[in-house]
Amino acid sequence: MKVFLSLALLLSTSLYAREKDFVIVEGDIAIKKLSDKSAPNRGKRKWKNGIIPWEISSSDKSYNNLRNAVKRGIALLSKKTNLVFKKRTSKDKSYITFTSRHKGCFSYVGKQGGRQEINLARGCWGKITVAHEIFHASGIEHEQSREDRDQYININLKNVASSHRHNFNKVRGSRHGTYNFDSIMHYGSFAFSSNNRPTMTRKNGATFRQNREYLTQGDINGINSVYPTKYTRFKLNDVGLWVNKLSGGKVSISLKTAAGNLKQLKSVQFFFKNNNLDSSKLKNWDNNFSYTFRPKKGKNWILVEFNLRDNERLDKEFSYFYLDKDISTSCTMRVKNKTKTFTVPLSFKGQSKKYGEMAFKKHNASVFAIYDFKREEVRLGLSLKKKKGPFRKQAKSEKEFHYSSTRSAKIRLKKASLYCNLKIN
Repeated sequence: MKVFLSLALLLSTSLYAREKDFVIVEGDIAIKKLSDKSAPNRGKRKWKNGIIPWEISSSDKSYNNLRNAVKRGIALLSKKTNLVFKKRTSKDKSYITFTSRHKGCFSYVGKQGGRQEINLARGCWGKITVAHEIFHASGIEHEQSREDRDQYININLKNVASSHRHNFNKVRGSRHGTYNFDSIMHYGSFAFSSNNRPTMTRKNGATFRQNREYLTQGDINGINSVYPTKYTRFKLNDVGLWVNKLSGGKVSISLKTAAGNLKQLKSVQFFFKNNNLDSSKLKNWDNNFSYTFRPKKGKNWILVEFNLRDNERLDKEFSYFYLDKDISTSCTMRVKNKTKTFTVPLSFKGQSKKYGEMAFKKHNASVFAIYDFKREEVRLGLSLKKKKGPFRKQAKSEKEFHYSSTRSAKIRLKKASLYCNLKIN
Protein backbone atom coordinates (compact mmCIF):
# COMPACT_ATOMS: atom_id res chain seq x y z
CA MET A 1 0.00 0.00 0.00
CA LYS A 2 2.84 2.42 0.90
CA VAL A 3 4.55 1.65 -2.41
CA PHE A 4 1.35 2.44 -4.33
CA LEU A 5 0.79 5.74 -2.49
CA SER A 6 4.36 6.92 -2.85
CA LEU A 7 4.24 6.20 -6.57
CA ALA A 8 0.90 7.97 -6.83
CA LEU A 9 2.21 11.07 -5.09
CA LEU A 10 5.30 11.09 -7.28
CA LEU A 11 3.20 10.85 -10.42
CA SER A 12 0.89 13.65 -9.41
CA THR A 13 3.81 16.11 -9.57
CA SER A 14 6.26 14.76 -12.15
CA LEU A 15 3.84 13.76 -14.89
CA TYR A 16 2.23 17.18 -14.98
CA ALA A 17 5.49 18.52 -16.32
CA ARG A 18 6.72 15.58 -18.38
CA GLU A 19 3.75 14.28 -20.41
CA LYS A 20 2.60 16.28 -23.43
CA ASP A 21 -0.87 14.93 -24.23
CA PHE A 22 -2.25 14.14 -20.77
CA VAL A 23 -1.90 15.07 -17.14
CA ILE A 24 -2.19 12.93 -13.98
CA VAL A 25 -4.56 13.93 -11.19
CA GLU A 26 -5.54 12.21 -7.95
CA GLY A 27 -2.38 10.13 -8.15
CA ASP A 28 -3.42 7.68 -10.88
CA ILE A 29 -6.00 9.26 -13.21
CA ALA A 30 -4.83 10.25 -16.70
CA ILE A 31 -6.72 13.12 -18.33
CA LYS A 32 -6.35 14.37 -21.87
CA LYS A 33 -5.48 18.05 -22.16
CA LEU A 34 -7.88 20.34 -23.99
CA SER A 35 -6.49 22.21 -26.97
CA ASP A 36 -6.61 25.51 -25.06
CA LYS A 37 -5.02 23.82 -22.02
CA SER A 38 -7.40 25.74 -19.78
CA ALA A 39 -8.73 22.66 -17.97
CA PRO A 40 -8.35 18.89 -17.94
CA ASN A 41 -11.02 16.79 -19.71
CA ARG A 42 -12.09 13.40 -18.30
CA GLY A 43 -14.22 12.48 -21.35
CA LYS A 44 -16.01 9.74 -19.39
CA ARG A 45 -18.11 7.21 -21.40
CA LYS A 46 -19.37 3.68 -20.81
CA TRP A 47 -18.23 0.61 -22.75
CA LYS A 48 -21.05 -0.79 -24.84
CA ASN A 49 -22.60 -3.84 -23.14
CA GLY A 50 -19.78 -3.71 -20.61
CA ILE A 51 -17.44 -5.34 -23.14
CA ILE A 52 -13.83 -4.16 -22.87
CA PRO A 53 -11.43 -5.23 -25.65
CA TRP A 54 -7.84 -5.35 -24.41
CA GLU A 55 -4.31 -6.18 -25.45
CA ILE A 56 -0.76 -6.20 -24.12
CA SER A 57 2.03 -5.02 -26.35
CA SER A 58 4.38 -7.92 -27.03
CA SER A 59 7.28 -5.44 -27.13
CA ASP A 60 6.74 -4.41 -23.51
CA LYS A 61 9.89 -5.11 -21.50
CA SER A 62 7.86 -6.47 -18.57
CA TYR A 63 5.53 -8.48 -20.80
CA ASN A 64 5.42 -11.73 -18.79
CA ASN A 65 4.92 -10.07 -15.40
CA LEU A 66 2.44 -7.60 -16.87
CA ARG A 67 0.49 -10.35 -18.62
CA ASN A 68 0.21 -12.43 -15.46
CA ALA A 69 -0.93 -9.41 -13.44
CA VAL A 70 -3.53 -8.39 -16.02
CA LYS A 71 -4.88 -11.93 -16.25
CA ARG A 72 -5.30 -12.11 -12.47
CA GLY A 73 -7.12 -8.80 -12.36
CA ILE A 74 -9.35 -9.65 -15.31
CA ALA A 75 -10.16 -13.09 -13.87
CA LEU A 76 -11.26 -11.48 -10.60
CA LEU A 77 -13.53 -8.91 -12.28
CA SER A 78 -14.91 -11.41 -14.80
CA LYS A 79 -16.00 -13.66 -11.95
CA LYS A 80 -17.36 -10.99 -9.60
CA THR A 81 -18.79 -8.25 -11.85
CA ASN A 82 -20.79 -7.77 -15.05
CA LEU A 83 -17.75 -6.58 -17.01
CA VAL A 84 -16.80 -8.72 -20.01
CA PHE A 85 -13.23 -8.80 -21.32
CA LYS A 86 -12.25 -9.90 -24.82
CA LYS A 87 -8.94 -10.02 -26.63
CA ARG A 88 -8.74 -7.10 -29.00
CA THR A 89 -9.12 -7.77 -32.75
CA SER A 90 -8.74 -5.50 -35.76
CA LYS A 91 -12.50 -4.88 -35.64
CA ASP A 92 -12.24 -3.24 -32.21
CA LYS A 93 -11.58 0.45 -32.76
CA SER A 94 -11.81 1.36 -29.07
CA TYR A 95 -9.73 -0.74 -26.70
CA ILE A 96 -7.35 -0.79 -23.74
CA THR A 97 -3.63 -1.41 -24.04
CA PHE A 98 -1.92 -2.51 -20.85
CA THR A 99 1.64 -1.22 -20.67
CA SER A 100 4.45 -0.60 -18.20
CA ARG A 101 6.33 1.99 -20.25
CA HIS A 102 5.65 4.83 -17.77
CA LYS A 103 6.34 5.01 -14.06
CA GLY A 104 3.57 4.16 -11.60
CA CYS A 105 -0.03 3.03 -12.05
CA PHE A 106 -2.65 5.09 -13.87
CA SER A 107 -5.64 4.94 -16.19
CA TYR A 108 -8.11 7.18 -17.96
CA VAL A 109 -11.63 7.27 -16.54
CA GLY A 110 -14.21 5.66 -18.83
CA LYS A 111 -14.06 4.86 -22.52
CA GLN A 112 -12.03 7.48 -24.38
CA GLY A 113 -12.51 6.24 -27.94
CA GLY A 114 -9.66 4.64 -29.87
CA ARG A 115 -6.63 3.26 -28.08
CA GLN A 116 -6.23 4.11 -24.40
CA GLU A 117 -3.59 2.97 -21.97
CA ILE A 118 -3.61 1.49 -18.51
CA ASN A 119 -0.08 1.79 -17.17
CA LEU A 120 1.08 -0.82 -14.66
CA ALA A 121 4.76 -0.45 -13.82
CA ARG A 122 6.65 -2.59 -11.36
CA GLY A 123 4.89 -2.30 -7.99
CA CYS A 124 1.45 -2.23 -9.67
CA TRP A 125 1.10 -5.93 -10.41
CA GLY A 126 -1.21 -6.94 -7.57
CA LYS A 127 -4.62 -8.06 -8.80
CA ILE A 128 -6.45 -5.44 -6.68
CA THR A 129 -4.28 -2.65 -8.11
CA VAL A 130 -5.05 -3.95 -11.62
CA ALA A 131 -8.75 -4.06 -10.72
CA HIS A 132 -8.54 -0.49 -9.38
CA GLU A 133 -7.21 0.82 -12.69
CA ILE A 134 -9.73 -1.20 -14.72
CA PHE A 135 -12.49 0.30 -12.56
CA HIS A 136 -11.24 3.73 -13.63
CA ALA A 137 -11.24 2.68 -17.28
CA SER A 138 -14.81 1.41 -16.79
CA GLY A 139 -15.96 4.85 -15.60
CA ILE A 140 -15.54 4.66 -11.81
CA GLU A 141 -13.96 7.60 -9.95
CA HIS A 142 -12.23 7.53 -6.58
CA GLU A 143 -14.60 7.09 -3.66
CA GLN A 144 -13.39 10.28 -1.94
CA SER A 145 -14.28 12.22 -5.12
CA ARG A 146 -17.98 11.39 -4.86
CA GLU A 147 -20.49 14.23 -4.88
CA ASP A 148 -21.84 13.11 -1.49
CA ARG A 149 -18.48 12.54 0.20
CA ASP A 150 -18.90 15.46 2.64
CA GLN A 151 -21.65 13.51 4.38
CA TYR A 152 -19.11 10.81 5.30
CA ILE A 153 -15.61 12.30 5.51
CA ASN A 154 -13.83 15.49 6.48
CA ILE A 155 -11.20 16.85 4.07
CA ASN A 156 -8.35 18.54 5.93
CA LEU A 157 -6.80 20.75 3.24
CA LYS A 158 -4.53 22.40 5.82
CA ASN A 159 -2.52 19.14 5.73
CA VAL A 160 -2.23 19.22 1.92
CA ALA A 161 0.27 21.26 -0.05
CA SER A 162 -1.42 23.83 -2.30
CA SER A 163 -0.06 22.11 -5.41
CA HIS A 164 -1.91 18.89 -4.44
CA ARG A 165 -5.27 20.30 -3.35
CA HIS A 166 -6.79 19.68 -6.78
CA ASN A 167 -6.65 15.95 -5.92
CA PHE A 168 -9.56 16.45 -3.50
CA ASN A 169 -12.01 18.02 -5.94
CA LYS A 170 -15.46 16.42 -6.12
CA VAL A 171 -16.48 14.92 -9.47
CA ARG A 172 -19.99 15.32 -10.77
CA GLY A 173 -21.87 12.06 -11.48
CA SER A 174 -19.43 9.93 -9.50
CA ARG A 175 -21.80 8.40 -6.93
CA HIS A 176 -22.28 4.64 -7.45
CA GLY A 177 -23.85 2.58 -4.68
CA THR A 178 -23.44 3.19 -0.94
CA TYR A 179 -20.42 5.15 0.32
CA ASN A 180 -17.74 2.56 1.04
CA PHE A 181 -14.70 3.25 3.24
CA ASP A 182 -13.30 -0.20 2.36
CA SER A 183 -13.65 0.28 -1.39
CA ILE A 184 -10.59 -0.44 -3.49
CA MET A 185 -11.30 3.00 -5.01
CA HIS A 186 -10.90 4.87 -1.68
CA TYR A 187 -7.52 6.35 -0.72
CA GLY A 188 -6.35 6.16 2.88
CA SER A 189 -6.43 8.95 5.45
CA PHE A 190 -2.87 10.15 4.75
CA ALA A 191 -3.01 10.42 0.94
CA PHE A 192 -1.20 13.54 -0.34
CA SER A 193 -0.31 14.65 3.18
CA SER A 194 2.40 17.29 3.40
CA ASN A 195 2.99 16.96 7.16
CA ASN A 196 2.23 13.30 8.02
CA ARG A 197 -1.15 14.34 9.38
CA PRO A 198 -4.44 12.95 7.99
CA THR A 199 -5.89 14.59 4.92
CA MET A 200 -9.15 12.64 5.29
CA THR A 201 -10.99 11.35 8.36
CA ARG A 202 -14.36 9.94 9.17
CA LYS A 203 -16.90 12.43 10.50
CA ASN A 204 -15.96 11.36 14.03
CA GLY A 205 -12.30 12.14 13.36
CA ALA A 206 -11.15 8.51 13.02
CA THR A 207 -8.62 7.61 10.34
CA PHE A 208 -8.92 4.70 7.91
CA ARG A 209 -6.57 2.67 5.76
CA GLN A 210 -6.48 2.05 2.03
CA ASN A 211 -7.76 -1.38 0.91
CA ARG A 212 -5.49 -3.11 -1.59
CA GLU A 213 -6.33 -6.64 -0.44
CA TYR A 214 -9.82 -7.64 -1.57
CA LEU A 215 -12.78 -6.61 -3.71
CA THR A 216 -15.69 -5.60 -1.51
CA GLN A 217 -19.37 -6.22 -2.14
CA GLY A 218 -19.79 -2.47 -2.32
CA ASP A 219 -17.27 -2.35 -5.19
CA ILE A 220 -19.19 -5.10 -6.99
CA ASN A 221 -22.51 -3.33 -6.47
CA GLY A 222 -21.04 -0.03 -7.65
CA ILE A 223 -19.66 -1.31 -10.96
CA ASN A 224 -22.78 -3.39 -11.55
CA SER A 225 -24.94 -0.29 -11.10
CA VAL A 226 -23.11 1.15 -14.12
CA TYR A 227 -23.26 -2.15 -16.06
CA PRO A 228 -26.45 -3.80 -14.70
CA THR A 229 -26.46 -6.90 -16.91
CA LYS A 230 -23.80 -9.43 -17.86
CA TYR A 231 -23.38 -9.58 -21.62
CA THR A 232 -23.02 -13.15 -22.87
CA ARG A 233 -21.33 -13.64 -26.20
CA PHE A 234 -23.50 -15.17 -28.92
CA LYS A 235 -22.74 -18.89 -28.98
CA LEU A 236 -23.02 -20.58 -32.36
CA ASN A 237 -22.82 -23.98 -30.70
CA ASP A 238 -26.08 -23.21 -28.91
CA VAL A 239 -27.97 -22.93 -32.22
CA GLY A 240 -29.60 -26.12 -33.46
CA LEU A 241 -31.42 -27.00 -36.68
CA TRP A 242 -34.48 -29.25 -36.62
CA VAL A 243 -35.90 -30.76 -39.82
CA ASN A 244 -39.44 -32.14 -39.78
CA LYS A 245 -40.90 -34.17 -42.62
CA LEU A 246 -44.31 -33.12 -43.90
CA SER A 247 -46.69 -34.65 -46.41
CA GLY A 248 -46.34 -34.02 -50.14
CA GLY A 249 -42.54 -34.23 -50.17
CA LYS A 250 -42.08 -31.08 -48.10
CA VAL A 251 -40.13 -30.41 -44.94
CA SER A 252 -40.08 -27.63 -42.36
CA ILE A 253 -36.90 -26.38 -40.71
CA SER A 254 -36.73 -24.81 -37.30
CA LEU A 255 -33.87 -23.04 -35.57
CA LYS A 256 -33.75 -22.98 -31.80
CA THR A 257 -31.29 -21.44 -29.40
CA ALA A 258 -30.86 -20.17 -25.84
CA ALA A 259 -32.72 -17.08 -24.65
CA GLY A 260 -29.42 -15.24 -24.17
CA ASN A 261 -28.64 -15.67 -27.86
CA LEU A 262 -32.05 -14.39 -28.91
CA LYS A 263 -31.55 -11.12 -27.06
CA GLN A 264 -28.45 -10.38 -29.11
CA LEU A 265 -29.99 -10.99 -32.54
CA LYS A 266 -30.96 -8.17 -34.86
CA SER A 267 -31.88 -10.37 -37.83
CA VAL A 268 -31.25 -13.81 -39.33
CA GLN A 269 -30.79 -14.62 -43.01
CA PHE A 270 -31.00 -18.07 -44.61
CA PHE A 271 -29.25 -19.14 -47.82
CA PHE A 272 -30.53 -22.45 -49.20
CA LYS A 273 -28.16 -24.52 -51.34
CA ASN A 274 -29.13 -27.30 -53.76
CA ASN A 275 -32.74 -26.17 -53.75
CA ASN A 276 -32.74 -23.20 -56.14
CA LEU A 277 -34.44 -21.15 -53.45
CA ASP A 278 -33.99 -17.46 -52.80
CA SER A 279 -32.46 -16.40 -49.54
CA SER A 280 -34.89 -15.54 -46.79
CA LYS A 281 -34.27 -12.76 -44.26
CA LEU A 282 -36.05 -12.93 -40.94
CA LYS A 283 -36.36 -10.19 -38.34
CA ASN A 284 -37.49 -10.66 -34.76
CA TRP A 285 -36.60 -14.33 -34.84
CA ASP A 286 -37.84 -16.39 -31.92
CA ASN A 287 -37.85 -20.09 -31.08
CA ASN A 288 -41.24 -20.57 -32.75
CA PHE A 289 -39.89 -19.85 -36.23
CA SER A 290 -40.16 -22.47 -38.97
CA TYR A 291 -39.77 -22.42 -42.76
CA THR A 292 -41.42 -24.90 -45.13
CA PHE A 293 -40.08 -25.91 -48.56
CA ARG A 294 -39.53 -28.90 -50.86
CA PRO A 295 -35.95 -30.24 -50.60
CA LYS A 296 -33.93 -32.43 -52.92
CA LYS A 297 -33.26 -36.05 -52.13
CA GLY A 298 -29.83 -36.53 -50.62
CA LYS A 299 -27.70 -34.01 -48.78
CA ASN A 300 -28.93 -30.44 -48.40
CA TRP A 301 -27.20 -27.36 -47.00
CA ILE A 302 -28.47 -24.23 -45.33
CA LEU A 303 -26.17 -21.31 -44.54
CA VAL A 304 -27.49 -19.12 -41.73
CA GLU A 305 -26.20 -15.59 -41.24
CA PHE A 306 -26.70 -14.11 -37.77
CA ASN A 307 -26.61 -10.32 -37.58
CA LEU A 308 -26.08 -9.25 -33.98
CA ARG A 309 -27.17 -6.06 -32.27
CA ASP A 310 -23.55 -5.00 -31.79
CA ASN A 311 -23.17 -5.16 -35.62
CA GLU A 312 -21.09 -8.34 -35.56
CA ARG A 313 -21.98 -10.97 -38.18
CA LEU A 314 -21.61 -14.70 -37.66
CA ASP A 315 -22.22 -17.57 -40.10
CA LYS A 316 -23.02 -21.21 -39.53
CA GLU A 317 -23.68 -23.93 -42.09
CA PHE A 318 -26.11 -26.75 -41.40
CA SER A 319 -26.48 -29.91 -43.45
CA TYR A 320 -29.12 -32.62 -43.40
CA PHE A 321 -30.19 -35.63 -45.47
CA TYR A 322 -33.58 -36.05 -47.02
CA LEU A 323 -35.23 -39.42 -47.68
CA ASP A 324 -38.39 -39.55 -49.76
CA LYS A 325 -39.42 -42.75 -47.97
CA ASP A 326 -40.20 -43.61 -44.37
CA ILE A 327 -37.84 -46.25 -43.06
CA SER A 328 -37.99 -47.89 -39.65
CA THR A 329 -36.70 -51.04 -38.00
CA SER A 330 -39.03 -53.19 -35.91
CA CYS A 331 -37.16 -55.35 -33.39
CA THR A 332 -38.04 -58.20 -31.05
CA MET A 333 -35.86 -59.33 -28.17
CA ARG A 334 -36.55 -62.80 -26.78
CA VAL A 335 -35.13 -64.16 -23.53
CA LYS A 336 -36.17 -67.80 -23.02
CA ASN A 337 -39.89 -67.69 -23.78
CA LYS A 338 -40.40 -64.02 -22.87
CA THR A 339 -40.45 -61.36 -25.63
CA LYS A 340 -40.27 -57.56 -25.88
CA THR A 341 -40.58 -55.40 -29.01
CA PHE A 342 -39.43 -51.90 -29.94
CA THR A 343 -39.07 -49.76 -33.08
CA VAL A 344 -36.12 -47.67 -34.31
CA PRO A 345 -37.28 -45.00 -36.81
CA LEU A 346 -34.62 -44.01 -39.31
CA SER A 347 -34.54 -40.22 -39.45
CA PHE A 348 -34.53 -38.69 -42.91
CA LYS A 349 -31.80 -36.34 -41.65
CA GLY A 350 -29.56 -39.22 -42.65
CA GLN A 351 -26.19 -40.17 -41.34
CA SER A 352 -26.70 -39.33 -37.70
CA LYS A 353 -27.29 -42.61 -35.91
CA LYS A 354 -30.75 -43.33 -34.54
CA TYR A 355 -30.67 -45.60 -31.53
CA GLY A 356 -33.15 -47.89 -29.86
CA GLU A 357 -32.56 -49.79 -26.64
CA MET A 358 -34.42 -52.40 -24.61
CA ALA A 359 -33.51 -54.07 -21.30
CA PHE A 360 -34.96 -57.37 -20.08
CA LYS A 361 -33.84 -58.92 -16.80
CA LYS A 362 -30.10 -59.59 -17.14
CA HIS A 363 -30.01 -58.79 -20.88
CA ASN A 364 -29.75 -55.55 -22.82
CA ALA A 365 -30.35 -55.00 -26.56
CA SER A 366 -29.42 -51.94 -28.63
CA VAL A 367 -29.88 -51.10 -32.31
CA PHE A 368 -28.64 -48.27 -34.52
CA ALA A 369 -29.72 -47.44 -38.08
CA ILE A 370 -28.08 -45.21 -40.73
CA TYR A 371 -29.04 -44.51 -44.32
CA ASP A 372 -25.93 -44.36 -46.55
CA PHE A 373 -26.69 -42.09 -49.50
CA LYS A 374 -23.57 -43.02 -51.46
CA ARG A 375 -24.48 -46.71 -51.45
CA GLU A 376 -28.21 -46.04 -51.20
CA GLU A 377 -28.57 -48.65 -48.50
CA VAL A 378 -29.40 -48.92 -44.82
CA ARG A 379 -26.75 -49.97 -42.31
CA LEU A 380 -28.10 -51.67 -39.23
CA GLY A 381 -26.09 -52.50 -36.11
CA LEU A 382 -27.37 -55.02 -33.55
CA SER A 383 -25.96 -55.61 -30.09
CA LEU A 384 -27.13 -58.07 -27.44
CA LYS A 385 -25.41 -58.19 -24.06
CA LYS A 386 -25.75 -60.16 -20.85
CA LYS A 387 -24.83 -58.31 -17.69
CA LYS A 388 -21.96 -59.47 -15.53
CA GLY A 389 -22.96 -61.09 -12.24
CA PRO A 390 -21.29 -62.61 -9.16
CA PHE A 391 -21.16 -66.07 -10.74
CA ARG A 392 -21.26 -65.27 -14.46
CA LYS A 393 -19.13 -63.51 -17.02
CA GLN A 394 -20.36 -60.73 -19.25
CA ALA A 395 -21.43 -62.03 -22.67
CA LYS A 396 -22.25 -60.18 -25.86
CA SER A 397 -23.12 -60.66 -29.50
CA GLU A 398 -22.70 -57.84 -32.05
CA LYS A 399 -23.04 -57.55 -35.80
CA GLU A 400 -23.57 -54.92 -38.50
CA PHE A 401 -25.81 -55.55 -41.53
CA HIS A 402 -26.03 -53.78 -44.89
CA TYR A 403 -29.62 -53.74 -46.12
CA SER A 404 -29.17 -53.46 -49.88
CA SER A 405 -31.31 -56.52 -50.48
CA THR A 406 -32.18 -58.33 -47.28
CA ARG A 407 -34.91 -56.91 -45.02
CA SER A 408 -34.25 -58.77 -41.77
CA ALA A 409 -31.38 -59.62 -39.44
CA LYS A 410 -30.91 -61.78 -36.36
CA ILE A 411 -28.25 -62.37 -33.71
CA ARG A 412 -28.18 -64.87 -30.84
CA LEU A 413 -26.81 -65.07 -27.37
CA LYS A 414 -27.16 -67.93 -24.92
CA LYS A 415 -30.86 -68.08 -23.91
CA ALA A 416 -31.52 -64.80 -25.79
CA SER A 417 -31.99 -63.53 -29.36
CA LEU A 418 -32.60 -60.25 -31.18
CA TYR A 419 -34.53 -60.14 -34.44
CA CYS A 420 -35.04 -56.94 -36.51
CA ASN A 421 -37.05 -56.37 -39.68
CA LEU A 422 -36.59 -53.34 -41.96
CA LYS A 423 -39.76 -51.51 -43.02
CA ILE A 424 -39.83 -49.14 -46.02
CA ASN A 425 -43.01 -47.21 -46.79
